[in-house]
Amino acid sequence: MNVTDKKREVADYLDQHRDDVTALMREMIRTKSINVRLDPSSPGEARMAELVQAEWNGLGLEVETVVAEPGRPNTIATWKGEGGGPRLLFNAHVDTVAVKDGDTWIDPETGETKHEWSVDPFGAEIIDGYLYGRGACDHKSPNCSLIWAVRALQACGARLKGDLVVINDVDEETGGVAGMRHIASTRPFNCDIALFGTTTEFTPKSRPYFSAIGDVNIIRAFSGMHLYKVSISGKNYHSMTPLHGVTAAENLARVLPAVEEYIARVNARVDPIVGTGKPPMRLLNVSGRQRAAHRGADVVELLISRRIDPTVNPDQALDDLREIARRLTDPEREIEISVEVTRNVPPNEVPADNPLITSLARAVRDTQGEEPTIGGIPAATGISQMLGIQKIPVVTFAYGALNFHHAIDERIPVEAMTKTAQVYAAALMDYLGLAD
Repeated sequence: MNVTDKKREVADYLDQHRDDVTALMREMIRTKSINVRLDPSSPGEARMAELVQAEWNGLGLEVETVVAEPGRPNTIATWKGEGGGPRLLFNAHVDTVAVKDGDTWIDPETGETKHEWSVDPFGAEIIDGYLYGRGACDHKSPNCSLIWAVRALQACGARLKGDLVVINDVDEETGGVAGMRHIASTRPFNCDIALFGTTTEFTPKSRPYFSAIGDVNIIRAFSGMHLYKVSISGKNYHSMTPLHGVTAAENLARVLPAVEEYIARVNARVDPIVGTGKPPMRLLNVSGRQRAAHRGADVVELLISRRIDPTVNPDQALDDLREIARRLTDPEREIEISVEVTRNVPPNEVPADNPLITSLARAVRDTQGEEPTIGGIPAATGISQMLGIQKIPVVTFAYGALNFHHAIDERIPVEAMTKTAQVYAAALMDYLGLAD
């Protein structure tokens, strides 16, 4: 049997088990796994991790548990190939945000303003072809799809040449200290490329904001980010001294127009790879350190975020802001300015002709009869936690809307999990190679 016939056999197997795929997904949604940093009353990720581990053990994968914080197990499962193929890392996390991530949400599909869920967020209800629940898109559906892709390959006797390494991490939603950051810092992955399992479609209401995407998307590039702390100092002399001084807030008033002009210039540029999105640079907060209620602050701090798109040099971005600080620093007027990067997430770009991308694109065509867009998104992703530690190129793909992540009434088409499993299975055969 050739590769094309085997792909068809595996896709047919998954078609025959659509109800079973949906059943696993519903079980995952009913397994509460809210990140405990977001909801201290949550049972945490342990039960969801145990569910995933049981599936991988049942399929005969080598399973390792890595624990950085008690009760928060990360899972590393490895499906060893026959040899002679590449090594692929797959990542999808097991934690979710809280039931509500903010008090208000604009539904990405209807445009309706929502304050409360219309269904039980852990009930896994199916309504009008959609499966509802916290984690439906972020990230339980890709986990479900990959498990069933591996099950289908095994059931159809497909043996792969290359290795598949699966990381199901905890703590992704709050920065990955107990999850991906810990794993990536303590063990080398030695993988050729990573497939980040996350939904990559956009609802029609959101699609106009993102110029580099289409209906079905394989994401080859995404942005990183810088978080800057800009400190502006002043001199606040006692009222009985002969010197008046200048408060940090008064110095801020002199500095802010130049900062705003620079932010406007940054936001006017559109990256040719990831395209349009939210403004890349924003002033997030202003705070002052004040010693007494009747005295001005000696230091005012600006918190500024900047999206670092793939064609932006991160070092140059920092230098540009520091150059403004140097230009505006004026010891005679007692203006001192410093710039510090408090968070640095690198961008990611993979060439469009990378073998994993071509394998995924071929799999979408072969199993779904659809033509995917090979694009980019102007945002960082969860696996960005890894990129600053182990620089493995990353591609992302799954059916389901990306802009339903964290949503009130989060939902995904019931068919999405099976479609994604079919694409994953076909792509694994293509990229890792089908052993004789």
